[in-house]
Amino acid sequence: MPESKLYYDFNAIYEAGRKANCRNLMICGGKGNGKTFGALRKGLKIYLGLENPAEKGRVIRYARRLKETVRRNVLLNLFKPHYKWIEQVTDGKYNTVRMNGTRFYLAYVNEDNKLIRRDPSECCICNALSTWETDCGPDEGEAGIIIFDEAISREHELRNEFDSLMRYHNNCTRNRMDYYAPLVLIGNTVTRDCTIFEDFGVDLWKITDAQKGHIQYVKNRAGEVNCIFEWCGTAGIQEKSREYYERFENEKTRMITDGVFSLGEYKTMSEYHAGMDTIPICTVVFIHPHFKLCLRLMQHKSTGDVFAFITNPDNAPENADLYVNPLLRTCNGNVRNYFDCRAADVFRQLYATNNVLFDRPATGEKYRSFAMQCIGLSTCIPD
Repeated sequence: MPESKLYYDFNAIYEAGRKANCRNLMICGGKGNGKTFGALRKGLKIYLGLENPAEKGRVIRYARRLKETVRRNVLLNLFKPHYKWIEQVTDGKYNTVRMNGTRFYLAYVNEDNKLIRRDPSECCICNALSTWETDCGPDEGEAGIIIFDEAISREHELRNEFDSLMRYHNNCTRNRMDYYAPLVLIGNTVTRDCTIFEDFGVDLWKITDAQKGHIQYVKNRAGEVNCIFEWCGTAGIQEKSREYYERFENEKTRMITDGVFSLGEYKTMSEYHAGMDTIPICTVVFIHPHFKLCLRLMQHKSTGDVFAFITNPDNAPENADLYVNPLLRTCNGNVRNYFDCRAADVFRQLYATNNVLFDRPATGEKYRSFAMQCIGLSTCIPD
């Protein structure tokens, strides 16, 4: 089977971005279908000048969110699927990629894996988005493509991530606009709630199955193309693994085999204490840049049980006891709101007794992301 049928074809969205002069490309899909593979292959073609000799020498800039993920044991085999292709296109001059620190170099090794020669210039430089400003040297060379991998996360988004990513792109391109060097955000379908995608204008909650496999142009208010997004289809290479996972007859395995989005397990009001007689304790509205969460703390009249009912309203209630913008206060560099230790303990107890309820599962997913990013109560979040 041809490679284009086995793996995701990155060329389509790359050429769409070039024609539209759009430097923000966003791709999400199932794990293992070749999203990162395709972006790295394009970066190697640019570095080697295979499609345009004028681009030769422009390096790949590869970033992940946390410093712990930019280590030798994690990234060592990043280019391994490209070894045979490298040997073919370089006529045997290079047959592998060697890693030195956080930099990759084309190299040639013999049968004993002994290094014979190495390209004097790096083909790829890796950075952690959380620490790149202190790790980068004074001159890193021109970038041909900038890749932000594992961009969709259920629990590890950074504070001011969008601003940091924009500065990173500016640093990689040296603020030059006379050549095309796209920023490529790549993520697996682990959650629909992704702040960094929303900052670019892509709301994963509004993406439907019918749009899978189609390139979408996201425009700003002026009608200019702000970014290009694609929820890529399932790769042909995953067909064999699908048979194994489908043995379990579990709908959640579709996220693995089909690249669909999944939701966590969240109790809803209709499933628990439906129609019970309650006493309202207080109402708190959290005003997030992308959504609002209304938390109503209630007590059962008969049993005295306390529970929290969380909704995601279009408009904030006018009779709330407290309105909180969680991004205005910080503590030790982490975004926090007014919650103190006692409130954290209350939430832990509520979760332990399954007494945190939502109007629908999608609200639970939004609250999970909100709590991890803004409240910092990671021990309160259900798996």
